[in-house]
Amino acid sequence: MRRRLILLLMMVSLLTACTVDVARRQEATPAATSTPTPLLSLPPTDTLRPTTTPVSPMNTPQPTSTPRLSPAQTLAPPTVTPVPPPPTLVKVTGPLLIDSAAGRIYAAGEVGQKAQTLVLAATDGRLLATYDITGSLALDRVHGWLYVDQDERGLAVLDAQTGTRWQTIILPSKSLPWQKNPAPQADPATGQVLAFRNNVVYVIDPQKITDMRSIPFNFPKADDCRTLTEPLPIEWALYDSARRIIYLDFITYQCTPWIGHSVMSYDMASSSEIARSAVTSSSMSEVSAFDGYLYGTGWYRMGIGYRWAWKDGRPWFVSSDWSNSPGFVLDTKRGRLYERGQGNLGVFDARTMALLMIAPVPVDGDLVGYDPQTDQLYFLSAGRLETWPASRLQPPAPEPLTASHPPTTPLRSLVLSPAWVQDKTLFGLWGKTETSDCWAWGQTGGPFHVSQDGGRTWSQPRSGPPALSRCMATMAVSPDYAHDQTLFAGVVGLGLFKSTDAGQSWQPSSAGLPSMDIIQILLSPGFARDQTVFAWVRHGDNELYRSDDGGRTWKMIGAHWDSVALSPEFAQDRTVMGVAWYYVGQTRFSELRLSGDGGDHWECAGDAPGSQGITLLSLAPLFAKWHVLFAHGRDYTLYRSDDSGKSWQAVLKTAAADAAQLVYAPNIEVNRPVFLLTTKGSYEEPLAMQGTLYRSGDGGLTWRVAQLPGGGTPTALAISPNFAQDGLLFVGTADGRVLAVEDSILTGQNR
Repeated sequence: MRRRLILLLMMVSLLTACTVDVARRQEATPAATSTPTPLLSLPPTDTLRPTTTPVSPMNTPQPTSTPRLSPAQTLAPPTVTPVPPPPTLVKVTGPLLIDSAAGRIYAAGEVGQKAQTLVLAATDGRLLATYDITGSLALDRVHGWLYVDQDERGLAVLDAQTGTRWQTIILPSKSLPWQKNPAPQADPATGQVLAFRNNVVYVIDPQKITDMRSIPFNFPKADDCRTLTEPLPIEWALYDSARRIIYLDFITYQCTPWIGHSVMSYDMASSSEIARSAVTSSSMSEVSAFDGYLYGTGWYRMGIGYRWAWKDGRPWFVSSDWSNSPGFVLDTKRGRLYERGQGNLGVFDARTMALLMIAPVPVDGDLVGYDPQTDQLYFLSAGRLETWPASRLQPPAPEPLTASHPPTTPLRSLVLSPAWVQDKTLFGLWGKTETSDCWAWGQTGGPFHVSQDGGRTWSQPRSGPPALSRCMATMAVSPDYAHDQTLFAGVVGLGLFKSTDAGQSWQPSSAGLPSMDIIQILLSPGFARDQTVFAWVRHGDNELYRSDDGGRTWKMIGAHWDSVALSPEFAQDRTVMGVAWYYVGQTRFSELRLSGDGGDHWECAGDAPGSQGITLLSLAPLFAKWHVLFAHGRDYTLYRSDDSGKSWQAVLKTAAADAAQLVYAPNIEVNRPVFLLTTKGSYEEPLAMQGTLYRSGDGGLTWRVAQLPGGGTPTALAISPNFAQDGLLFVGTADGRVLAVEDSILTGQNR
């Protein structure tokens, strides 16, 4: 009996143990549900336990200031939370890591104001899961690993699909408490991950800890205001896994408010530096790397916007004077770069950096990513991820001009259609208004309007970037406008644009120009045949570029210009003239330079008049016959030459002026009327604007002041192509009006 009782107790005990074991297994393994990947919770105080025999520290020599890495360790299976929270409680806060093959996006974020790592669907941005482990992220798409840098708590290696922590690698502490560690960088080709502490790059193989090594970088700082002890810490890092090039950023200069950055490229395969150079970006969010290229945007000092790129680890491209940009998003499928601008989306060629088009912004919010698998662009607005198919990005379709009222700011420029007699078309640029919303350092622009009835009513373009109709800096009209309907425009912060349908649509035309600050556009009188355009840009030393294909490509033909002018008969004589400056020691000199082959070769034509520089240079009609040209100096004097600039005569002392405009009566050779307008002040301040109109009736030998009928301050000037018959002069005023004035009224004679 006693033996039977003992046997019965043993069977009950065994049955109880089996039940407990099954319960534990059921608790550890979540039941299958229709919900997405479950949420995973890993408390920060989890106890670590080794999965294998403890690994000895790495044997690679370490910098004396940093400790060795600790052995790899793993966690027990995480606790499962089966249901995602409501989307309204989710906020995306960090950069996107897109796993196209898995159809997932990983990003830092918040759920109910609690920091989480978010897992989102690549198709529509919906929440799939959250991981409690937080920090800066890196994704190894080949091995399916997600790296999370938890600063003092080390680098966690997760299964990207489930969030299971495979191991945690303890890294040295930061020497500067406020210094933020750059995000880790995965190397799918080698299965390694790059982690960063202070000035050291740690190369780690999560499966072979003994093979880990460290690479210290001793990047010196400039002579600045800091007492920081070198070496400088790494600010951000970006890895091009296709070429095995790591890019490292350092703050090399800092004196409030100026901060200067330098980037170094390092070949991980050969363990050697490739190049280093100053750059303008201050954040990793402003750069991207792919297949041998590094792309970046940024600001330089006083706010000059830049776009730049490196190729094969070396500086390759730079373009300045852009408006603000938060950085590029790379489209590897099409070889394009996208950037979110002010009211538009810029599309660039990733191989040439040429601006291809300006498309309307499809979604409100910041552009933060692109997935080649789904062909989706991702926008982040108030923490919510929105999608838009990249295939739907198209340049704006041509649209008729929209009726509008010009502002009351001063007229900056007036241009008449060469076919004025037939089409009565007039183009005007006004001074910037409070609603213009355009800004780029050192550039001036304002609203652009078109009149097709001689100035009685006005319209604006509807297609193209919004800045085009609100922020145009300069413009030019084709001499054959009646047939080709071609216009060129310089737009503040966006560069040169071209329209071939009278302004109903516009295309970028800046490929090859180093600056988007377009001072002046000059078209050959024979543009219809020779397709020659000149662009004078404020880049470095005020450079002159020429295009022989209607603006598709550009070639630099000179620098250091104070002023540039074409012969009115350029199509026949190929004459270009400019006032160029140079230094001898600390003294600045100016000289007149002449080209007879369109700018390919230059020679000194004489000294520039005056001693303070030139604000205007103009070659008179029939220059090859009469050799007459004019120059207005910063000494407020108008000079005239009748021997191609070899000698000069002061013919008029003008009012104090910042700028000057000069127009000639066409189709008149003897006693040709010439009109000069000098202006001073800001085109944004009508009451402070000053302008004086002068007239000469003998080809510019003598001058007198011409008063506008009814008063008004003249600020812009144009002349009728049919002046010999209609005698009309068009004058823009400081209060935004456009006046058509008969020359007989200015001279006091009846026509």
